[in-house]
Amino acid sequence: MRAHILLIGLIWAIFSPRAAAQIEVPDKVDVHKPLVATLQLGEQIPEGAKVRGSWDVPGAAWLPCGDSIHIWAAPGTVKITASGVWVLTRDVTVGEETFPVLVDFGQYNYNAEVLVGEDPNPPPPPPPPPGGPYEIAMFYEADKLDNYPQSQRSLLTSLSLREKLQAQKHQVLEIFEWSSLSTNGGQYEDFFAAVRDSTAPRIAIRAIAGGPVIDAPLPPNEAALMEFLADPK
Repeated sequence: MRAHILLIGLIWAIFSPRAAAQIEVPDKVDVHKPLVATLQLGEQIPEGAKVRGSWDVPGAAWLPCGDSIHIWAAPGTVKITASGVWVLTRDVTVGEETFPVLVDFGQYNYNAEVLVGEDPNPPPPPPPPPGGPYEIAMFYEADKLDNYPQSQRSLLTSLSLREKLQAQKHQVLEIFEWSSLSTNGGQYEDFFAAVRDSTAPRIAIRAIAGGPVIDAPLPPNEAALMEFLADPK
């Protein structure tokens, strides 16, 4: 008798119509707005069917909430997949024994896409990296000048180096003695402020096109100076 009932259940499951299902989502959401995807099972799935499945949202974070998931995704197209099975059973009593009998079952694998819009108020882009040519200021201590290597002193005194820098469109502003930092730098105050908390000898540069002042220890020689101007750190 039990085998006969199970056979009837299997035949019903094989030949009964399968229900449609879908993922309910908006076509588009603005960035930073809630994005919720809900599994909508078709009306043909009988009441009481048990549904087991999983979600997949590549490249996004999500949390389950009943038949829905809440999604956090970057701007762009978000792809959502829901897949699983449903099974309907009914309790049948034969004599004194009650047991579940398979009535119907089905599978689903559904996909949806949502366009997450661009941020209407994106943060401003970072300023571009400084690029030459540069305004150049150098700072030294007069009472310690003799202790500097000759190659470093040449950076402060060489006329040919200045001409080379000017040929490269740089502007050598001034060579400042360190004690001048105790005064207001006037038109050079930005350069003074950049090096005041450092130690001599020092170099400060700013792109002629504008931007922040960059300061560093005075390079030890001309080659090191050219490397610094090519890629200020």
